[in-house]
Amino acid sequence: MKSLASTNKVPNSNSNSNTDSKFITFYKLLETKLSKTGGILNGNIVMNNNSITALKLPNNSTDAASKEYVDNNNNLLKRELTELKKFYLNPVGCVLNLRDRSLYNVSASSEYYIAYSNEYSSINVFNNDLTSEWVTEGVNEDYWIQVEFNEAIRIYKFSMAMIKGITNMIWKLEGSIDGSYFEQINTFNTADNTLASGMICFYHTDVYKDKAYKFYRLFIIRSTGRCCGGLSHLQFYSANLI
Repeated sequence: MKSLASTNKVPNSNSNSNTDSKFITFYKLLETKLSKTGGILNGNIVMNNNSITALKLPNNSTDAASKEYVDNNNNLLKRELTELKKFYLNPVGCVLNLRDRSLYNVSASSEYYIAYSNEYSSINVFNNDLTSEWVTEGVNEDYWIQVEFNEAIRIYKFSMAMIKGITNMIWKLEGSIDGSYFEQINTFNTADNTLASGMICFYHTDVYKDKAYKFYRLFIIRSTGRCCGGLSHLQFYSANLI
């Protein structure tokens, strides 16, 4: 018969030591992890082309900020800096000497063509003569006239006049840097903008405070009263930085 002493197992000191070692290692690893509820990070994070999203608005100087927040503040700063600039509003039109075509180029989507004649050419709108007209070839919807300057300019005002016979014209003024993508720059409700036939009308815009364009295009959405469209006058007035 075995004695009690021989049947009782003696605790294995090595087993307890291994358990303690694993627990200590686990605890140390746990201390290196950042809780989802927050904490203090003591090392750098390499995002490996991943994003950090849904940031709150920054309050302190060391807070992270979203791209939207930075862009909005950058645009606001640009606006404030622009407003500090002083401009000379030139009362003389930009397009004066049509013989010097190195300063600008005038083009149109449609012109009524007469052989060996510029009688209805788009350049006629800059002659300061309301009897000199640009007339389209039977087009009275979605047509345009465009001026390309040799460098980007700012404008604060423009003037225009319809050819005789047109009773209503809906239009918009556009600007472009490259001649491909155009932005609408006039601040008017185009549906309410009509011109008196044969009368020069002036329009102001504050686009010069923000942007300069190399291309300016008057896009006529629709004109009524004649089977063709056109203008007898067009001019742009520049705002120059002092």
